[in-house]
Amino acid sequence: MNDLPMFEAAGHSIAMGNASDFVKQKASYVTDTLHEDGIYHALKHFGLC
Repeated sequence: MNDLPMFEAAGHSIAMGNASDFVKQKASYVTDTLHEDGIYHALKHFGLC
């Protein structure tokens, strides 16, 4: 829930796969969990790596 204010300020709102369902609904993109390389997959999705 503490990510929601950042979602409003950031250009892209990305939730990790293990986030709460409420946070995932507010995100513009939901990636995998941390242990499933979620950060890498989000960066790849947005063409940043």
